[in-house]
Amino acid sequence: MINIIKIAGLKYQINEVENLTRDNNCLGNCCGNSLNINIDKNLKEDVKKKTLLHETLEALNFEYNLEFEHNKICVLETALFAVIKDNTELIKYLSEV
Repeated sequence: MINIIKIAGLKYQINEVENLTRDNNCLGNCCGNSLNINIDKNLKEDVKKKTLLHETLEALNFEYNLEFEHNKICVLETALFAVIKDNTELIKYLSEV
């Protein structure tokens, strides 16, 4: 898992948290005020990645005042995760400087 992700020029800390799902009934959460993204430590790796993408979208929603409803973020998470997983060459291309 990565430790930091830059969103809107801000560094969000990524934290793996024990029992987040059990204690809070969520796989992850995001706080734009404290610049933290928490992911349940006990998730399978692919679920962690999807959750990190979801929480990144939540942070973008917060930082840019997009006002996306949660169900839209869930749809974007699923769609983008599939595009990223199925098109590694696209990600390499987009990452070129």
